[in-house]
Amino acid sequence: MKDNMTSKKIKVAYLDGARNLVLSTKDKPEIKEDEVLIKVKSVGICGSDVLYYRTGGTKRRPITKPFILGHEVSGIVEKKGKKVENLDVGDRVAVEPGITCGRCIYCKSGRYNLCRSVKFLATPPVDGAFVEYISHKADLVYRLPDCISFDEGALIEPSSVAFYAVIKSDFKPSMSSLILGAGPIGLLILQIAKISGSFPVCVLDVDSYRLSLAKKLGADFTLNTNDKDIVQALANSDCDNEYDVVFECTGVETVISNSVFLAKKGGTITMVGIFDGVTPLRTKEIIDREINVKGTYRSANVFKDVIKLVERKMLNVKSIITHTFNLDEIEKAFEVADKRLENCVKIIIRVS
Repeated sequence: MKDNMTSKKIKVAYLDGARNLVLSTKDKPEIKEDEVLIKVKSVGICGSDVLYYRTGGTKRRPITKPFILGHEVSGIVEKKGKKVENLDVGDRVAVEPGITCGRCIYCKSGRYNLCRSVKFLATPPVDGAFVEYISHKADLVYRLPDCISFDEGALIEPSSVAFYAVIKSDFKPSMSSLILGAGPIGLLILQIAKISGSFPVCVLDVDSYRLSLAKKLGADFTLNTNDKDIVQALANSDCDNEYDVVFECTGVETVISNSVFLAKKGGTITMVGIFDGVTPLRTKEIIDREINVKGTYRSANVFKDVIKLVERKMLNVKSIITHTFNLDEIEKAFEVADKRLENCVKIIIRVS
């Protein structure tokens, strides 16, 4: 990793091509009258960050200049614009990363996560938060109780994605649920499903460590499919064969395609994991079994609820943090995340 830092500017980590992270400096951001300046404390590494790290940009979202990753953010308000009334200097905060237009039909109807004009941190060309300071619209910044650490605060954003997925599933107490994939989002959905009264909850993955963590977090059943056909693997296990709600969190084509066989008749498949390609749609099975297939994209209107769940110790976000690194160690952190080394699940970068 190159190091071009000077003492006069703020520290930043840029992605400059595939698997090439560069420590450098940039100017401290200015704020508008409706924004706050945040001293960044902790930032989680998301799967989307790892994708951009591997590829240096995708066909859909190319990266054409040195780019800052990271959108799972906590920090401290250092300065506020003259129109900001909901926050004070010194507040410990979590950041909702999508700045929307506030005017379109989606924003006006409360589904602002679907805004076509959204500027989302670490989604090209909008820079992210692996930098000492960011400016952000104050309406999308939320106070953290003192009992929530900065590391936990960074995970309010992915927890909101999980919470929103459960809401979108029209979940009701006593419904059974199957979670395909025991990554960070799957493990958070597991906890929220249990809070919501789901029984039984079964988690499938190919990683034994992640499945052991799922068991500790309350999964009634876990199953290591060992890269086998998931339908057959489930049929040969002690788990139920069909579920009221199936959460697809892998983004793996074959798993997505076969998920239709794992939902009960009239059940729901909630698509959380992203597969950036074309997946054969089993329309006959969807129609014959009256399967509801729902997409869920990021989150909307749930940040405050998730903060309350973490504050009340109902949602254990700390449990999925396996590694922490300083910003100077970001290259090592992304290598661990990229290669899934050392039983990593969620990695936090402590920026300052």
